[in-house]
Amino acid sequence: MSDESTSSLQLTFNSRLKRARLEFRVDECFKSRKPPRELINRLEERLKEERSEGFIETFLIFHKRLDEFWAHIRSLEGEIDGDKTVKFTLAQGGRIYSEIKIETFKNLGIANLSCKIPPKKMSSISFNAFLFNVMLQLDQEDMPISVDRGQMRFLYLMLKNGQALDAVKIVSQPKADEVSSAGYMVRINPQLHYATLHVYDSRWLADELSCKKLLKEARVALKKVNVKDIKMNFLEGHSIEKISSLLTKTQAFGFSMPYDLLIAYDEQYRLNANLLANDKAVSELDLQNLSAPKAKHRRLRSDYIQFELDPTAMKATVIAVDEKIDKVRSLIDDKWLIAELAKAGINYGFETTLPDFVEALKRGDTIVGSLIAKGKAAEPGESLAFIPLVNVEEDSGETVDLRERQNNKVVHTDDLVGEVRYTDGEAGMTVEGKFFFARGSAIALGIQTGDGIVVKHDCQFFATRDGLLSIENNIISCKTVYVHKGSINLASGNLKFEGSVVVEGDIESGASVEIVGSLVVKGSIDSAKVRCTGDVEVKGGVNTGKRGYLHVGGNASVGFIENSIVQVKQSLSVQRLITHSWIVCGGAIQVRDESKGMILGGLLCSWQAIVCAKFGSDKGHTTQCRIGSNYQDELRLQRLAQRIKRFQEASDENQSSIELLEKPGRRLSEDQIKHHDYIRKNAGRYERIILKLKESKTALDQAMVYNQDATLIVTDIIDKNSMVFMSGKKITIPTNLKGVLLSLAVPKGILDLSEIDSFQRSHPNAIVGLR
Repeated sequence: MSDESTSSLQLTFNSRLKRARLEFRVDECFKSRKPPRELINRLEERLKEERSEGFIETFLIFHKRLDEFWAHIRSLEGEIDGDKTVKFTLAQGGRIYSEIKIETFKNLGIANLSCKIPPKKMSSISFNAFLFNVMLQLDQEDMPISVDRGQMRFLYLMLKNGQALDAVKIVSQPKADEVSSAGYMVRINPQLHYATLHVYDSRWLADELSCKKLLKEARVALKKVNVKDIKMNFLEGHSIEKISSLLTKTQAFGFSMPYDLLIAYDEQYRLNANLLANDKAVSELDLQNLSAPKAKHRRLRSDYIQFELDPTAMKATVIAVDEKIDKVRSLIDDKWLIAELAKAGINYGFETTLPDFVEALKRGDTIVGSLIAKGKAAEPGESLAFIPLVNVEEDSGETVDLRERQNNKVVHTDDLVGEVRYTDGEAGMTVEGKFFFARGSAIALGIQTGDGIVVKHDCQFFATRDGLLSIENNIISCKTVYVHKGSINLASGNLKFEGSVVVEGDIESGASVEIVGSLVVKGSIDSAKVRCTGDVEVKGGVNTGKRGYLHVGGNASVGFIENSIVQVKQSLSVQRLITHSWIVCGGAIQVRDESKGMILGGLLCSWQAIVCAKFGSDKGHTTQCRIGSNYQDELRLQRLAQRIKRFQEASDENQSSIELLEKPGRRLSEDQIKHHDYIRKNAGRYERIILKLKESKTALDQAMVYNQDATLIVTDIIDKNSMVFMSGKKITIPTNLKGVLLSLAVPKGILDLSEIDSFQRSHPNAIVGLR
């Protein structure tokens, strides 16, 4: 493939899901009649390596499906935008799980699924791996069932919850003639009580607005088919995320339809829908050169030659030459060999050796074992700096940036966590064409090591234990950390720990976690009670329900929050959305997705600011916020309000009993007279308690100190029905507004974001955007 073609088609590999995905612009299909085969051949080699090294047991490459999609796009030439990007799943690999069993009855066209996997083992199995095993067995049995993936997602959640599956009938997708002219269908399973959405018309996936409209209609349709009035848990956050993700996938172009989605299930199951989003938190490695390091020495390949790269990427040696080179020997020249080296990712250091290698290849002489490229060493400068490594891998296989948040990144024994390097001088270059500066002296820089870190060669810093990396005041240390394998649930027991904790799974329903230190959760928190004195990072979502909570003594960073009770002493960062939650925060609340970040329903209290793209909605519950109020004062107010509510309910119930006993014409027994006297006394007691609580609440309201620099920043739409209290005063929103800052320091409390620069100059302490 040419350089142009390679740069416009990107092949990525998800190291955890063992899934390869091809991303390209639509106009690539118009340039050639067939999709390129070179990348597929390289992908096949990579998957064979994965299999030989034991990472997978088998794999499937979807050649035919790619050809069909390519032809489908070509048939739409002139009707679709050639600049649109599409993501295509090209291959899937995985392990074979003998516990997943398919029994087929071909004469009836039926297949049953049975599966019993221990919870500990199930915690390591992704949905992709589960579905891959089901589809693989159906393919081996030559059973042509169009599997309803919505059902598969529900069964996967049941297995994650510790349920066994015994001969569950695999449901097919609804047929096209069963679907109404609306282009979608919602159906509910009468036995297992779950609901699925099936989309047939790609126009629903044309843009984000259409996707959201589809989900609103699906919710209405669910009510119609739910004839038994089963109390269903509608998966709003999961559904929005999954449907929106289709905007750049094949379904948006009318291919691979229908699309199946689990949208609701019976609340009595108490499942954790956040498990369906966990697989998103895995980075994808670029496979254009297929050179991701697996060992200290890396093996690189071009079409005809294999090379070995040393750990420093400063030397490249030839280790094999393919016999098929005989067919192109007459074409070999300097340009040909440079192109071969580039295909393997070798871009520098071969200038002096190139002529000799070209002549040797032309003659057919052996070049195996010869050094073909050598990097250039760097020369020291004057300025030194500690450089945290940007590619430290966590157990999940994902790459993290230590400079983004050092104090919440797991390192392991013998990990190289950073180096001292010059920031000037003459830069060196690896054979891959990457610049670097010379290593310096840790002693000269004055940087020190704390517990759990050792320095070698006066420049490299290594971890001597598993822990959380901390860089404070020029001291690098590795804090003690407890790594909990799998999920925390009723089976594993509750967790109390003094020190930092990493949970490699989820914190599930009914569990209780108390940490004196920092907490990293690689899964999600669902209906659990979590209290942590330090920082908290949750890769997935938080859904505590009414009985759970999340209390954080430091900063918190989560994927999304739904139906939760959350207290954060410092700042809260949410990646996607906050819905129907009660949140009190001592710093700022930020929803980081600049285009889709949404706050919907609930009550949010923040001392500094709330920043999001969209705030409130004209449908559903009113979205409320109190900004500029003190964290501790807000907690006291909420506790007082809850106590007043409880005592008022008790007083109302007590008064009902009095009215019942004092009903005209009713004769009371001796015991009833005693009971009447008792509840009469209670009535006065309740009145005194409620009065005292209300006085305390009023006094606290009057004594509250507010932050006059508090702000609410909405970059897209704020709904007019939202209730916004800024530093104790309500700001009236006259109509739906776009791109505004709300603050008591501006006229009428509302400022267009186009005028934000002058506001920032006059209020330097105010937050005016994402941080």
